[in-house]
Amino acid sequence: SDWVTGVQTCALAISDTVSWLKEGGVDLVFFETINTIREAKAAAAAARNAELPFIVSFVCDLEGNLLSGEAIEDAVREVAPFGPTAFGTNCRPLDEIEASVDRLLAVSHVPVAVYANGGGKPEDNHDLGGWKHEHAEGEYCRHAETWLKKGVQIVGGCCGTTPEYTRDINTRFFQA
Repeated sequence: SDWVTGVQTCALAISDTVSWLKEGGVDLVFFETINTIREAKAAAAAARNAELPFIVSFVCDLEGNLLSGEAIEDAVREVAPFGPTAFGTNCRPLDEIEASVDRLLAVSHVPVAVYANGGGKPEDNHDLGGWKHEHAEGEYCRHAETWLKKGVQIVGGCCGTTPEYTRDINTRFFQA
């Protein structure tokens, strides 16, 4: 497709960005919302070449496959040799992320991160301020509790979440 960058273009763009980040002093590179194995491998190779620790987080469909249609298990197997610090799944509504969480936990040998969207689905929010937040933090915490019980080790928030979401998760699960 004309809309998909070639392997070399993708790898060069990511490599340049990671080099700039390293020059800027970053401690870790977090590649998020990755939807192809090709992109994940290019990102992982760039981080490894820059000698920076990295996390790769995938955006998946309802079945837990990458948006490209590739299996998340295949993505993990392809990226694992590069030595990621963690794998994750992100940028899906709470009721649409569970399959990718379960499939990722089943195959990952490193910590798993989950950070779903909050306050509804993007298609229900036609403007940037349109995320629904009524009682959303509590619902998000209930899902986070389930993820943590399953073995997820990193929990955050993606589109439509607010600092209150993170504060509620931290207060509820990580403060002794």
